[in-house]
Amino acid sequence: MSRWRSLIILIFPILALTLLHIPQTTAQLTSSGSPTYEQRLLELVNQERWLNGRLPPLKGSASLEAAAESHSNHMALRNFLDHCNFDTGTSFWQRIEQAGYAGWAVTGENIAAGHKTPEEVVAGWMQSKSHRSNILSTDFWEVGSGYVYQANDGKDVRQSSQPNCRADSTANGPYYHYWTQNFGRRSEVMPIIVNREAYETGRRQVALYLYGQGWAQAVRLRNENGFWAAWQPFTAELTWTLSNGNGLKTVFVELSSGVNGTGMIRSANDTIWLRALETPTAVSATFPHRVYLPMIRR
Repeated sequence: MSRWRSLIILIFPILALTLLHIPQTTAQLTSSGSPTYEQRLLELVNQERWLNGRLPPLKGSASLEAAAESHSNHMALRNFLDHCNFDTGTSFWQRIEQAGYAGWAVTGENIAAGHKTPEEVVAGWMQSKSHRSNILSTDFWEVGSGYVYQANDGKDVRQSSQPNCRADSTANGPYYHYWTQNFGRRSEVMPIIVNREAYETGRRQVALYLYGQGWAQAVRLRNENGFWAAWQPFTAELTWTLSNGNGLKTVFVELSSGVNGTGMIRSANDTIWLRALETPTAVSATFPHRVYLPMIRR
């Protein structure tokens, strides 16, 4: 783990952003009809992975999202823009562990400041070599994002030109919008992903991606409150039919290290909204004063 930590510091030095409204998290999904900013970021990241080599999608992680949301809040409220918390000295891998993301094998972080929408910040990250590398890395299997808007942000944001967790400039900003994106992979966790983590679908038939290649020999699935289907040989990509009726759907999976479920079992699940008669929409924030904000990348 220490080897990975030193590698990530060298390879993944990244960014920061700010918000006034804190949208609900992925873990707090309601039938609002629209994805949150965090959910939209997840969709956009997986779109970029698909467009750049049809890479496996990332699974949304509640603990990584909690770590990312907390860091965006701290950057906004404590007036700094960095991967390290200048006030506590906490690194990003320490923050994700504190948020409950234990047993990770590799982790990384993107931060940014000034972008108003998920589309803007993802476009900015994809134009930066280091941030793009994180988004497209096959080392990562999970991701969580956090966005905060601070209406009264000032010109007192602390920043550092060196990766030493010490501010060397104090009169930056205002940025208003703060973004954090944490990536990770846990060797004992093998996620299932429905429709590349889309927020919703209009069809009962969905595409599944299963992590576990090289370990799992067999797989079986079920819907919420349904019966398990028969064990079948493991494959990373499957089609599946959701249960009847609109609403939040859950697909459960069990992976076995032996044929026909005879080996070690690992479980996972994923959710998606089924809205057969509705079209998904994206959240778009509007602001009364449109002022150019600089974009910060390191």
